[in-house]
Amino acid sequence: MDFMDNIKPGTKNINRYFIILIVIWTSGVFATLGWDIYQLKHSTTRLANISAEISYNKDVLYRAKQGYKEGDIRGGINISIPMEPLRSLERSQINDALIAYSFLWLLGIGGIAVSTRHLWKQLVYREKIEKEVITLSITDQLTGLYNRRGFMTFADRQLKLAGRNKNGMMLFFADLDGLKDINDRLGHKEGDKALIEAASVFRETFRTSDIIARLGGDEFAALAIDMKEENPEIFTSRLDYLIEKQNEQENRTYKLSISIGGSFQDPENPRSIDELISQADKLMYEQKKQKKASSS
Repeated sequence: MDFMDNIKPGTKNINRYFIILIVIWTSGVFATLGWDIYQLKHSTTRLANISAEISYNKDVLYRAKQGYKEGDIRGGINISIPMEPLRSLERSQINDALIAYSFLWLLGIGGIAVSTRHLWKQLVYREKIEKEVITLSITDQLTGLYNRRGFMTFADRQLKLAGRNKNGMMLFFADLDGLKDINDRLGHKEGDKALIEAASVFRETFRTSDIIARLGGDEFAALAIDMKEENPEIFTSRLDYLIEKQNEQENRTYKLSISIGGSFQDPENPRSIDELISQADKLMYEQKKQKKASSS
């Protein structure tokens, strides 16, 4: 696990949180509405029962005054209780409750939506800043390539992935020749220009899926993934061609020269990233010595 794994997808979860809040709010509002409607209906039923009891008691009192007891048959008695006013009141109260709770529900939904939108904006801004900070921490500001930290992070990931999939890789270690001389003779501005030019050549030499970095100073590295066999010439020959093409340009103040060495990661005999860099570094210095010997 590395620092890249600490990036949390905050905005990806915001919709889920929004839905959860909506469900909770809706459940609470309509559960309360249901309870209030139940209470209203129950109150109406109780009023009806009370009315019936009052009518019944009046009838018993009337019969007692007439001289017969309860249970004596003296003809049918028709009791009519006016329920329509009660039902009308019940419907009116239920409608009022529905309107009030619907307004309350919409008000809550609006508040949740506004709050969620504000939270989403804050998360987007925070993630943007976090990504910018992370990009700055793994990118070489002069060339735009990965820096040492970025290279080691992603190269280590690719190394583990290649180990699981049994894929080969080539690691190249390179050095911009004569950078000190360029800085001393022409100034650091021309030295920076040479580094940027070297970075451009590396981008054209390797594939977009490969990992390219400026490790610091005049040192560069590249990890070519998914290599079936050890064949560094695929890249070194293209690198030499591009360097020669650059040097053919008119009005150049310096000659671009890059020494490079490569080491192959055999899936049957895997090595660590440091071991691959160490071998590629040795081969690079051998090439540098040969260049110096041939020029003297």
